[in-house]
Amino acid sequence: MNRLAGAAFVLLLVCACGVPEDAAPQRISDEDVPFGLLSSASSGTTPPDVGSNTLSVFLVRGERLVRVQRRAASTPSAAQALELLGRGPTAAEAQNGLGTATLSAALSATPGPATGVVTVDLGELIDEVSTQVQVLAFAQIVYTLVELPDVDAVAFTLDGGPVDVLRGDGSLADGPITPADYPEFAPL
Repeated sequence: MNRLAGAAFVLLLVCACGVPEDAAPQRISDEDVPFGLLSSASSGTTPPDVGSNTLSVFLVRGERLVRVQRRAASTPSAAQALELLGRGPTAAEAQNGLGTATLSAALSATPGPATGVVTVDLGELIDEVSTQVQVLAFAQIVYTLVELPDVDAVAFTLDGGPVDVLRGDGSLADGPITPADYPEFAPL
């Protein structure tokens, strides 16, 4: 009987050790997350789309861009990149503090006037957001599109006509722009 009681005691101790249970999930601060788990490769940014090709899109956390991966059904095009960017963050990404500044409903992309340049038409919604949000949206679009193998720069139009857009430093760009125009938003 003593052996049985001893075995039961050991079993009870083993079962009592471990991680405590919570009644519901608990949000923890970024500082309490082990090193590396918040990187885009492991922070719940699993590509939500089907397909074997991946594409980097850039979402926003605070005033900085964060690279996340999306799956594409085919070799990603500029139009598909804008579509995926326009969908914004997944629910898990949003819970992790990611968002978007893009004007997804208004964007369209076409090959630009020169090789390596994509033209993005901003539509009419550009006037509906603040200047700060516009600059962050331009940075998101540019960083996302230059991830494509055949894109080096992005030109912008408004209702089909060329338009100067703001660089990260507040100056106007009068031609195609690159991530170098937005160093202050460089991905984390």
